[in-house]
Amino acid sequence: MKYEISKYQPIEGKLLVEPLRMRTRQVETIELDEEANKDLDPLKDEMQTKKVKSKAPYEMQLAKVVASGDKNFPVGTTIVYSIKFVIEFDLFKKAFLMSNYDVKGYYEMD
Repeated sequence: MKYEISKYQPIEGKLLVEPLRMRTRQVETIELDEEANKDLDPLKDEMQTKKVKSKAPYEMQLAKVVASGDKNFPVGTTIVYSIKFVIEFDLFKKAFLMSNYDVKGYYEMD
């Protein structure tokens, strides 16, 4: 069975969005190396660290609203949102569910 986005109506305060361009920013953090520090005493020994790359949780992106439960965000509106607050929505491919109060602003497309 194939589901259609046009038939989906989120509850009030929720938005279904489709990212315009999905990209992830990598950040480099320094963490303790668990393997190297296994038998070391943190009070006496110098602890070993390692650099780890991970996905940044704070990146802002653009998305198009494809279904809305809020009159302030009609379908087709382009918004700015943080990837930290979205929930993957597996019913529709490449869609995310989010709360309307997590929208950071509007974006006017040329």
